[in-house]
Amino acid sequence: MAEVVGSLLRNQGHSVVHAGHALSAISELEAQSFDLAFIDLDLPGLDGLALARLIRSRGYRLPLIAITARADAEAEPAARDAGMNDFLRKPLAGQHLLDAMARHTD
Repeated sequence: MAEVVGSLLRNQGHSVVHAGHALSAISELEAQSFDLAFIDLDLPGLDGLALARLIRSRGYRLPLIAITARADAEAEPAARDAGMNDFLRKPLAGQHLLDAMARHTD
């Protein structure tokens, strides 16, 4: 899924950095600044909820947008409680990503 999201964003002219797991994402955040982050809730190792909590605990304020295939009603409130600013369900179209980005960037 990350390749699809990355491709959709690159096709719209955005720069994309893919982190394959949570610790890689933290390393990327420490190395450079980002306008926002899309976070899959079902990451290997630390899940997306734990990653969002870790990002927030380290003081990062960038918008975090959850992406998930989960259909349960608890997924969105759990994502928001973990520090996510927005929530998207798969399957995604490029316009879904662009709309979410527009809600959280200038």
